[in-house]
Amino acid sequence: MRRKFAGVAVAAIAIVGIGTAGAPAVAAPASGVRATIDCPASWPAKAKESVKIRTAPRTSATAVGLFPKGATGCYIASKLSEKYTACGRTSTEWELISYGSKHGWIMHTCDRTYYP
Repeated sequence: MRRKFAGVAVAAIAIVGIGTAGAPAVAAPASGVRATIDCPASWPAKAKESVKIRTAPRTSATAVGLFPKGATGCYIASKLSEKYTACGRTSTEWELISYGSKHGWIMHTCDRTYYP
């Protein structure tokens, strides 16, 4: 529940245009659109296993990069979508992340996101 609220809160802040802690707030990018995203330091995402970063929250979406095992990126939002089995678990939850210059969706079961 916290994760879903966090995603909604980030989107709401972006729409209203209120930044926090000096970081510019931006809405989640639409499919195929790139944006510069500064992550709040308290929301890191760490890959439990290597996972593809995709343009949309589904396994058939184009892979735009790799979120390697042990890497740390930025959690932006989450969304329920296509069911999948990965990293030893089945889920319908996907996470929008930023990793280096890549922005896209990863399977939630392969990520460890830390909240304040």
